[in-house]
Amino acid sequence: MNILIFANGRSRPRQLNLSGLGVTGLSVVAVAILGAAGFYGGYLYSAKTGSGVSSKEVARYAAEIAEQRAEIEQIRQQNEDTLDAMSVNIAEYNARIIRLD
Repeated sequence: MNILIFANGRSRPRQLNLSGLGVTGLSVVAVAILGAAGFYGGYLYSAKTGSGVSSKEVARYAAEIAEQRAEIEQIRQQNEDTLDAMSVNIAEYNARIIRLD
């Protein structure tokens, strides 16, 4: 692939000869630059317009998470109470078995 570079003024045009590897490298660099420019443009757009999630939605999700944490804590406490009651029953059964021997 031959690329001609024309300059302003009296300087003569330059010619750049690219082989298969050169074309591949140039293509990869061009795609990387376009991808980075697209990513940066999206970042700027998102920073300017927001992340797409309103603050009301964030507050609602935070409230739901707080409710779920409270429910989890309540269930955990119920499980501990049940385990304690079962431990007492097992201890009583163990004491009865020892008395039978």
